[in-house]
Amino acid sequence: MPNTPIHRLKRALLDTYGSFADRRIKNIDLGDRFIVDGRTDSDIAADGHVYGWFCSMFLDIADADTVQLSILNIPMSSAVAAWLSDHAEPFGRGGYRVIIARGTQASLSALSDRVAAITARGKRYDTPSYKYAVPRVVDSLQRLEAALNQAWDLP
Repeated sequence: MPNTPIHRLKRALLDTYGSFADRRIKNIDLGDRFIVDGRTDSDIAADGHVYGWFCSMFLDIADADTVQLSILNIPMSSAVAAWLSDHAEPFGRGGYRVIIARGTQASLSALSDRVAAITARGKRYDTPSYKYAVPRVVDSLQRLEAALNQAWDLP
């Protein structure tokens, strides 16, 4: 296998997430989409889709230095909405696309901090499922940032 920058990026993401979003793809040259939301079999409803409260996140590789994060159903607050308006492009019904270039992945920490603040100790929130969804979104964003740091050889 060639040791090109895009192969190193894909290898680091495969090491972190285990497979491409389409698990049938085994050839590293053919895959470019990863599920990065930490879902497990217990997050899948009887109809085969994730539960309605679940925040789905997909990462698409554009090139060796750029990836695109698609987020569906992110826990929302005014701080999260402000971050999304500055860094993301809305799509569909409640989805957002975030372009992450090499060296800008630290912005994921800012987003995860804003999401974590929704259910911080002493905070009140109206959506009961945030008790479960928020920590999972925060973990997924932090894991993605760490994987990108590793892939791009950044601290």
